[in-house]
Amino acid sequence: MSRLHRPLVSTLDEVDAVAMDQQFHFWFVFASTVALSALAGCTQWISPSTSTAPSPITSVPPTPSVTPPTPTASVAPDVLWENALEAAANAQVLSQSAQSRDDWSLVSNRWEQAIALLRRIPTDHPRHSGVEQKINEYKSQLTTAQQRANITTPDVTLTAPVGASPSPTASASPEAVEEAIALTTHLRTLETTLYLVDDEACTDCERQQEILGAEIMNRLNVQLCTSPTSPEFTGAADPCRQSNVTTFPTWRINEQFYPGVQSIEQLKTLSGYQG
Repeated sequence: MSRLHRPLVSTLDEVDAVAMDQQFHFWFVFASTVALSALAGCTQWISPSTSTAPSPITSVPPTPSVTPPTPTASVAPDVLWENALEAAANAQVLSQSAQSRDDWSLVSNRWEQAIALLRRIPTDHPRHSGVEQKINEYKSQLTTAQQRANITTPDVTLTAPVGASPSPTASASPEAVEEAIALTTHLRTLETTLYLVDDEACTDCERQQEILGAEIMNRLNVQLCTSPTSPEFTGAADPCRQSNVTTFPTWRINEQFYPGVQSIEQLKTLSGYQG
């Protein structure tokens, strides 16, 4: 009996043992799963994020476009030289007919232009060898023109020296004025030039102007020379010295030179004026 049938109590104990063993296994697995899940969650919470935050984009201002400076147009030295000679020639032409202060101011302006153009020629240019000589010559002409612009003629009749014809002035008769204009026109056709010096000590220069009067002086071609005692005297470059004029006043009539004061009648004779 004992071999065929096991005791009921023993069987139940085995069943209970198996059940407990299964139950223990279930809870062990469950607890392990929960623990592993919790551990994974903690690890994920503690560990810093390995993702790199996007760096802010720094805006680079566009490089401003720089416009290269336009080079200043340079004038060729040869052109400067030619323009200076042209301005000087223009001044010479204007001086032949200059009468009023404005006329002589215009002549002065042309000489100033010529000098300014010459000063722009570089010192290392072959043309520069003659620049200084031209500048000195033009400065002398400029001084003459400026002085002519400032010349004032007397408004009253002055007594002429003995033997001299009365000079026509503002108070002269219309016939005398007309005669003076006609004589001056005749003198200009002969390229007549009166050389005077800018020196108060030249009393003959003042006397010559008094004899001629305003009508002739304002129309005559006058070359006012620089006094040798003046600091502005340029020596051999002086236009009067270049013409070999050293006595004042001096007349050049039809390419002939006549030093000294000349009366109206003497001028008519020397120039062949017929009236």
